[in-house]
Amino acid sequence: MTPAGSWPLRDVNVTTTDQTATTTHTPGWAIVLVILFIWFFLLSLLFLLARESRVRGYIAVHIQAGAYSYTEQVPVASEGARADVMNRVLFAQSLIGRARVGQ
Repeated sequence: MTPAGSWPLRDVNVTTTDQTATTTHTPGWAIVLVILFIWFFLLSLLFLLARESRVRGYIAVHIQAGAYSYTEQVPVASEGARADVMNRVLFAQSLIGRARVGQ
């Protein structure tokens, strides 16, 4: 069931387009620690090697049934959220596969 309508499960195709981007950067806490401890230890420069990853964007979930289609853009803000959306789509695809075998 979608806002565009509802169709029998065996007639539906679900696809995804991952439109997220992952960036890495030096976190603020590492820069602060380097500034605080640079006068005491030159090893504090190793704090600059710390990295954090950020995931931003969305995953487009496209549902098609015959001549009708619906696309939902699901916002993603972490790697876990990306995996969750993909797992939900895989579950829906497995349900569709089971419905088609049961015909």
